Amino acid sequence: MVRRVPGSVIVRYDGPGHGLYLSGNRCAIGHATRYLRNLTLPPPGTVCRPGD
Repeated sequence: MVRRVPGSVIVRYDGPGHGLYLSGNRCAIGHATRYLRNLTLPPPGTVCRPGD
């Protein structure tokens, strides 16, 4: 689906669960917050892991 939206990227999470914004995962929260505040996209190929 991401390929169908020009200029979009995806952050892959290598771990269980959904709702990462509320999970405490600083990697996922940081990328989401930067986008919501500044419209800053993460680099293509970004991966967040449990404990990040």
